[in-house]
Amino acid sequence: MASYVQKLCGAPYGLRNGQLRGRERRVHNGNWFDRKWQKIGWGDLADDDFVRIAKEIPFGDLFVVLASIPLLVPINGDYCIANCTWLVEHGAAYEVIRHADCDGAVVYQRRVRFQPIAPASVRRIVERINRINSL
Repeated sequence: MASYVQKLCGAPYGLRNGQLRGRERRVHNGNWFDRKWQKIGWGDLADDDFVRIAKEIPFGDLFVVLASIPLLVPINGDYCIANCTWLVEHGAAYEVIRHADCDGAVVYQRRVRFQPIAPASVRRIVERINRINSL
């Protein structure tokens, strides 16, 4: 049985709730959700975290990052899809870009290969993952 500290601090993919990353952080105090829109943790994320998550996440699952969550806002799939900033599935990491049509280009940032996507593509990825899990 997990201890209270493990339950409090534990998060998947070698992450820790409330973790801090130094200068190498890409996300500060992000909120992490799975494909069922359940919050699975929060904290800073660095490139190494994204590499590890993309390798370890099971096929058909998602790791969704929201930069911030306003108080008293109900968190559901529509909210997460509309506001996610990063999305990771097995073998791929995406950065949601809201200022231009950016689908298709691949951007190499440090050691991580991020594919920039438009917000509309988030819904398509989620729908594809849901189809995989309904088979």
